[in-house]
Amino acid sequence: MILRERDERPPRRFNRELYRKRHDVKRLINRLKQFRRLATHYEKFAADSLAMLTLAAIMMWQKVKGRRRAECGVYAESLTTAWSRKV
Repeated sequence: MILRERDERPPRRFNRELYRKRHDVKRLINRLKQFRRLATHYEKFAADSLAMLTLAAIMMWQKVKGRRRAECGVYAESLTTAWSRKV
């Protein structure tokens, strides 16, 4: 590679897998910021903040789970009921 300037650095190598993981983390943080109590640091104690973070994660998980169930239709509903009977 021919550099244009004496002090020019060569471009960094692009790690696609690392970029995807970083992008996923940024998206998660932005989704968590939608919960106002987490975004404004309303809680005084660390335990309370962790509890709110857990609740936000559960609510996000339920939203994704419901969306997947709606996409799959009745089949996913029957699978979840069959699995819960075995447990």
